[in-house]
Amino acid sequence: MGESKRMLNMHKRLELALGDYKMIPEGSHVTVALSGGKDSSMLLHLLARKKVLTHNNFELSATLIKQGFPGDAKRETYLTTLCNSLNVPFHSIDADVKPLFATLQSKSPCYTCSRSRRMNLFKTAKEIGATIIAMGHHRDDFVETLLMNLFYSSHIGTMKPNNPFFKGEFFVIRPMVYIHEYMIRAEAEELGIPTFETECGHEKTGERAHVKKIIADIYQHYPNARTSMFRALFSLEDDYLLDKPSHDSVIK
Repeated sequence: MGESKRMLNMHKRLELALGDYKMIPEGSHVTVALSGGKDSSMLLHLLARKKVLTHNNFELSATLIKQGFPGDAKRETYLTTLCNSLNVPFHSIDADVKPLFATLQSKSPCYTCSRSRRMNLFKTAKEIGATIIAMGHHRDDFVETLLMNLFYSSHIGTMKPNNPFFKGEFFVIRPMVYIHEYMIRAEAEELGIPTFETECGHEKTGERAHVKKIIADIYQHYPNARTSMFRALFSLEDDYLLDKPSHDSVIK
């Protein structure tokens, strides 16, 4: 059975993103941050495919950070099998995040969990010789982050497709920036890629979950918003933004 037109379309979009943002220099070692979700699993499929010659010359591995949730063992078993089928080296790291929650002060559990995972990814990348960490964020995630920054952080911005850390020692890339979530979902169903839902109690009640609901409602009423909101991320009109007020009191 050949690959679907959808898969070929997604790979073309991935290749365009790799080129547009110069994500993978020749000879790099890229490790994919796996979670057990459909997005990161699909990213691994796409990067392992490596059918376009201009992006063939890089080393690929995958990393799972187990943070102490009940479903970690099932995720690890499935992802081990997936990586073996794709001939991709797999690294599984134990990093229980629950002890960190006891030290929380002003930061939210989601921030603590995310930061812990990111730091352990950097640590593992250094140990295995990887300089690039590939994340499974897709086009819809970029729009969600735009709205989250508007609602919670008072600025217009989103994630960076290619983001340096520690003065360029590592780079976090998001090669699926041009790929719609509905494409990933449909292809995952066709390929039989399972999704292991997180057991974290904040996943469905956190800030991002609320923004997802808002966006779903926007798309239902304004279907063209799916394209317009993404285009806005690279169509900023500076002349129509306000100058900062002389006194902060007027913006409260």
